[in-house]
Amino acid sequence: MHRTVDEAMSQTASEARETAIAAERANVVALWLTNNPGKPIADANTFVDKLFTRRPGDKTYPFMYRSFDSNGVTYVNPVYGKTLLHAADQAAGGGAETAGLGGARENFSIGAQWDRGGRAMI
Repeated sequence: MHRTVDEAMSQTASEARETAIAAERANVVALWLTNNPGKPIADANTFVDKLFTRRPGDKTYPFMYRSFDSNGVTYVNPVYGKTLLHAADQAAGGGAETAGLGGARENFSIGAQWDRGGRAMI
């Protein structure tokens, strides 16, 4: 089965987003372990799983929690309210390349302003 260019780009963007989320998640696990010496990584993962709980169907805020407390420390979910940005959103002619995570509301606002016929040709 052949995928269309849009399907291939979408899959690539989805994969890039999940990679960026996994990297941020790993940073929070490492921080939790630093703040809780001697605790097992399973405890860190349990906490971070809760912090990164997904809100199904919500593209703007796909995570339920902005922050969560553990042992008197507040951990911020670094991907709360973030979405994958595309280079095309950052500069004219940016193409399908991704440009990291950024504000979801701003990203959707930019996308809504594109011509309904598709991307501008240069």
